[in-house]
Amino acid sequence: MQQLPQQLKNCWLTGTTMIIQLSLLLVGAIAPIGIVLFWTWWRDRLPEPPRVVLVTFVLGALVTLPILLCERLVSSMLGIEVPPTNLLHALLLSFLVAALVEETFKFLVLTRYSATHSAFDEPYDGIVYGVAASLGFACVENVLYVIGAGTFGLGLGLFVACMRALLAVPLHTCCGAIMGVCIGVARFKGGASRLRWNLLGFACAILLHGLYDTFVFGTQVVAKDSNGVLALLGLAGTLGTTVVGLGLAAAGAAWLRKHQRAPMTTSSPA
Repeated sequence: MQQLPQQLKNCWLTGTTMIIQLSLLLVGAIAPIGIVLFWTWWRDRLPEPPRVVLVTFVLGALVTLPILLCERLVSSMLGIEVPPTNLLHALLLSFLVAALVEETFKFLVLTRYSATHSAFDEPYDGIVYGVAASLGFACVENVLYVIGAGTFGLGLGLFVACMRALLAVPLHTCCGAIMGVCIGVARFKGGASRLRWNLLGFACAILLHGLYDTFVFGTQVVAKDSNGVLALLGLAGTLGTTVVGLGLAAAGAAWLRKHQRAPMTTSSPA
């Protein structure tokens, strides 16, 4: 009986430590998302209603479940192992599983909710909502990866959080922004022109996302059988893809910002 207070104290200390570690991991996973989302919203000269941006973000997070189910189904149908064991599987996994499925659901959030809302009243709004939808998914993905790595140690979890903050979060942001630029223009176009802009944004997001994942998965494959040189090249390709995405997103944002409230349409919004 005398040992009972000490056992309770040990349990309390263990529980407190676990809560602190979990809190640090969650902050590491979520904080970069919040910073980028707020910065994107704040940079808009005519800020969007926070409620609509938040709903778009939440919808982007909620589609994570159907995305995971579809990705598992597609990879099973194609006979692709996860993680991939060869470069062909890495390529297929990157484009046909990850990029195609994830960007499809983000595209649906944008076109079926955000672009139909009355708050979406100028082309630049596409960037804000595109980033919100992408970061909603990225937030859930971040938490899953960081907490998963954290089960092997706090240091590994925080390392994964830092790497994703530097690479994966900017990549998702760029895909959302580039898709948003095109959907923003398409929102105020009519007929075939609207369809072309929508498809252009969808295709560009898939291409950028697929290329990024190809380097990520390809690096995992070659790292097992190489002396490290190919793995370093893969990492450089991942970083280069992210930089290119940032450049394209910034160029699109600058272009639309010049035309804010300017007539870019051939017809009124639907």
